[in-house]
Amino acid sequence: MTGEALRVVHACPGRVRLKAAKLKGAPAFAQRVAERLQRVPGLRKVEASPVTGSLLIYYHLPELTTPASMLALTEATGELFPEIDPQTLLGSLESLTDPPPPASSGLTGAMAALNAKVAALTGGLGLNLLVPLVLFGLGIRSLLRAEKIPAPRWHDYFWYGFSTFMLLNPRTERETG
Repeated sequence: MTGEALRVVHACPGRVRLKAAKLKGAPAFAQRVAERLQRVPGLRKVEASPVTGSLLIYYHLPELTTPASMLALTEATGELFPEIDPQTLLGSLESLTDPPPPASSGLTGAMAALNAKVAALTGGLGLNLLVPLVLFGLGIRSLLRAEKIPAPRWHDYFWYGFSTFMLLNPRTERETG
């Protein structure tokens, strides 16, 4: 993002951790950076570590994007890190405000795509019917074999098949009453 002088290590909305090579082993400079950036409106808390060379910044983006804050940030970064473009840094922070997609959306989307492919291959039968049927078939097979094998008993497969069918095919309120 900003080259070797300052790079984002971890970021989430309202908080960013940066690595700054100039901070490492320079406690006076680290203190100066923290004090100077703390005066920028919109930066809530700034911690500079000369041991790790990291800069932890808590910020409030709506306040940070005001013209006065932009000017103060430009002046502060120009003074402390003249090799950094403050607009690039601010653009990186603004990109964090987009809400992340729900964690389940990737899995849900992948399962929906898999279900569509299975339905196309089987002539319309989806996983919500095929999975319970397979479990039911395994129950029948286990019942017919009736051997002592380290597997669930036949009635377990029936139960798995029935409960899976009920979970994958929920009834709507219109169907229930």
